[in-house]
Amino acid sequence: VRSPSDLRIEVLALFGQIAAVLVTDGESYQSMDSDGNFESGPVAQGLLWRIARVALKPEDAVDLLLGVPIPSDDASFAGAFIDTRGTLSLDFRDANGVLTDRCGFNEAGQLSEFVRFEDDGKVAWEATFSDYREVSGSPFAFEVDLKFPEVDATASLQFDHAALGAVLADELFVLRPRTSAVNQ
Repeated sequence: VRSPSDLRIEVLALFGQIAAVLVTDGESYQSMDSDGNFESGPVAQGLLWRIARVALKPEDAVDLLLGVPIPSDDASFAGAFIDTRGTLSLDFRDANGVLTDRCGFNEAGQLSEFVRFEDDGKVAWEATFSDYREVSGSPFAFEVDLKFPEVDATASLQFDHAALGAVLADELFVLRPRTSAVNQ
């Protein structure tokens, strides 16, 4: 991932084989499956769900993976409370007073959860953050679990390693379709 919306996802199949690869800059995407089928185009609603079974927009996925989810554009801070687990939760509401987002922080002050709500108050998606390790002098969550109640789906993302502030080559975010051999 590279902020603000560059994302490369490798979807793993049984035994860790790559089933598909998706790259996006938030506006356009490219994907290729294990059979070499290539497609590209503008990012549309449901792209990450269709390819990786993750019901998020690319920019939301990048923010979550980097551990810096951002409350909805029209939301403002509306209050805080400590729940029975000792989690400090911050609520954000829109101009109509509707709860849009909730951020939870553990006793160490690390982000432990982020919840996005639908207009009707139902949970749209939820992310939990754990296995914090120091990266470049800052705590970083090496495990992110996602829940999508509406589609009854979950995803667990685990980082093997992370580097914050590293320069990532543009080539990581571009796929090249396979070319067939030409008989001469």
